[in-house]
Amino acid sequence: RLTLNVLLSFAQFEREVTAERIRDKIAASKKKGMWMGGTVPLGYRHENRKLIVDEQEAEIVRFIFDTYLALGSIRGVVAAANAGRFRPRLEKAIGYPEQLVEDHDRPADGASACSFRKFSRGQISWILSNPLYIGKVRHRDNVYDGSHQAIIDIATFERARDCLRKGAPPRRSPTNTSGAHLLQGRVFDRNGDVLRSTHAKTRGVRYRYYVSKDALERPGGDGDIWRLPALQLERLVERELRRFLDDGKRLGDALANCLAADQMAQIPGKGRALGDAYDEATPDTRRVMIGALVERIDLRPGKLIATISQKGLLRELGFEVGSGPSEAQASSPVTVECPMSLRRRGIETRIVVADARSSDRQPDPNLVSAVAVANDYLRKLTSGSDQSLSVVAAANGVDRSDFARVLRIAFLSPRLVDSILSGAQPVELTARALMRLAELPLSWREQEQQLGLHQQ
Repeated sequence: RLTLNVLLSFAQFEREVTAERIRDKIAASKKKGMWMGGTVPLGYRHENRKLIVDEQEAEIVRFIFDTYLALGSIRGVVAAANAGRFRPRLEKAIGYPEQLVEDHDRPADGASACSFRKFSRGQISWILSNPLYIGKVRHRDNVYDGSHQAIIDIATFERARDCLRKGAPPRRSPTNTSGAHLLQGRVFDRNGDVLRSTHAKTRGVRYRYYVSKDALERPGGDGDIWRLPALQLERLVERELRRFLDDGKRLGDALANCLAADQMAQIPGKGRALGDAYDEATPDTRRVMIGALVERIDLRPGKLIATISQKGLLRELGFEVGSGPSEAQASSPVTVECPMSLRRRGIETRIVVADARSSDRQPDPNLVSAVAVANDYLRKLTSGSDQSLSVVAAANGVDRSDFARVLRIAFLSPRLVDSILSGAQPVELTARALMRLAELPLSWREQEQQLGLHQQ
């Protein structure tokens, strides 16, 4: 085993050295301007490991650049290039003269579309942005002078690149991170400590959280450790903010000390317009609006307190700060309270956010379906046909153990069933969690306590 390990180590070392030499060779060759193989780009043919301009294809490249500079649209270039019915690249047949092959393979009038070259948006974009066509060779982030002849002059290429840069859509976010934290640095626990934003990735799915400092520095430690699902908390804050903006009376009372009488009449319309603008805004714009409106989010036992900046609210509504009776009073914050419950779950003491006012919650279709299927199973067992549990399970095409797990849902307390049908069940109560219960108590009170209904 020792000899085998030594031989394997030498083999791995040899592979690494070979790969390193190949990478260095490619980098050094491209630095000299050499073409290092691969798919031959449009407009060139290869001879003796060198790129030679193919005049027939070079005309296609010039046509693409000229058309793009005239139209300014890649879609227009694709349509024009496909309408041009350019011939595809033809390989020379061994033993036949080149002219004979070209005449024989030339598409006739009325030939099928597959006989002509097809272009895509990606291919056109690659051609327009490739410095190869101005006699350069690109290697990673570096561009070197190439040993091949250019097809496009530098001025034309630079104009096309500037047009591409101007036509690129603006970034929706300053980073490539999808689903950035909306309330970063604004969420505080009951001790007044700010919760940090973090995320976890499981099977390619990104889960975001607001967690205590101790949860990051001392994983698995004891104490008052908070771990809030970011999406639920952000939706809760957004919902309360929209309710506040739609309520003209609350909004007017919050701004009564800093606006004139004629401006107060504009508040209901401006509040609804601001709420509509927030709903239609991009994630990056929403983050900016939240930063202007919300100063901090305090989590207290049984409620969430959002502190709204009065100056920021006036600016977002379109009023000038200080235009009312008192500019000094415009700095006083406005608080919006939302009843909620925080519940620990699991060993990591994760906290689940649940809005106590669940009038806008929709029933969980999976939970409703599970209740319906369980009651259907119970009806079939008690129909008087004297069929056993195994027989009924086989008739429904399910395993006996799965049938039994679903069947016990039919014995849930009426209060739990009503909450499921109305969408007011605890947020932790899902169909999967209900099916994976080790044991469901027979007592309705114990069921409600185990499933968390007693806290709502």
